[in-house]
Amino acid sequence: MNIGVDIDDTLSKTTEYLYDKAIDFTKNVLHREPIINREEIFPRCLGWSKEEVVEFFNEVFDKEVLNIPPFEEAREYLKKLKEDGHKIFIITARDSIHLNNPYEKCLKWLEKNDLPFDKLIIGSKYKVEVCQKERIDIMIDDSFNQCSYIADHLKIKVFMMATFNNNIAYKGITRVNNWSEIYHLITNIKES
Repeated sequence: MNIGVDIDDTLSKTTEYLYDKAIDFTKNVLHREPIINREEIFPRCLGWSKEEVVEFFNEVFDKEVLNIPPFEEAREYLKKLKEDGHKIFIITARDSIHLNNPYEKCLKWLEKNDLPFDKLIIGSKYKVEVCQKERIDIMIDDSFNQCSYIADHLKIKVFMMATFNNNIAYKGITRVNNWSEIYHLITNIKES
């Protein structure tokens, strides 16, 4: 099977790693106290303007991206999926708005963390299009918007990582908590 996998908050602990840096950025660069809306996802939860989000990504994310740790089990289970004969497509929205040289930085991060894959696709704002083009059978992402759009428009399995959107249930989306669970669900699909 062709398996699509997002990076941020699916393979990596991006929000967890950047959260304190974002609070510091709000205080020390934007010179205001952070107002946190826990109903929103990062970085919208901080109430930044679009310009402030771009500034944070240019000044902080770009410098820190290679230091963001992966989820502990991600490497182990991606390797198992590859050994089982699946193809792994890393599909991320990261682009030049988020990073200088986004392809190179994503590639370097994947290699640094020894995360196996067959193809890296960056700048994918509408992952449904990539899923169609690459004939993805299963998509794994943390974004409810991406997952719901894929579930509504394609007949593929969609797994939504439960890093946020904790109380959302949606037809066509299977919520997953970790890479062990993902692996076992995929194994059961293969055996069915």
